[in-house]
Amino acid sequence: MADLILGIETSCDETAAAVVESSKLIRSSIVSSQIHLHERFGGVVPEIASRAHVELIVPVVAEALVAAEWREIKLKQSRQQRVQVLWGHYWWELAQLKL
Repeated sequence: MADLILGIETSCDETAAAVVESSKLIRSSIVSSQIHLHERFGGVVPEIASRAHVELIVPVVAEALVAAEWREIKLKQSRQQRVQVLWGHYWWELAQLKL
């Protein structure tokens, strides 16, 4: 039985999500950049970045799950599934689910 991990990253000006299987196989990796929002200011504006993360997180995570065929994998067999989030420079496990 393989583990599935959904990793979510929202540092600086990128919102990203990835699904990794058995800590080896990257099933999907979706990154949304905010460069276009910040370029006219000559650098990242924290308020703009935080609001963009809120708007982008759901579509980015949804796209990563679809690209990884998460639903089909889940239906095939019982697996341990986890959610991890980047906070500062460290990955934290938010949830370990038996789905």
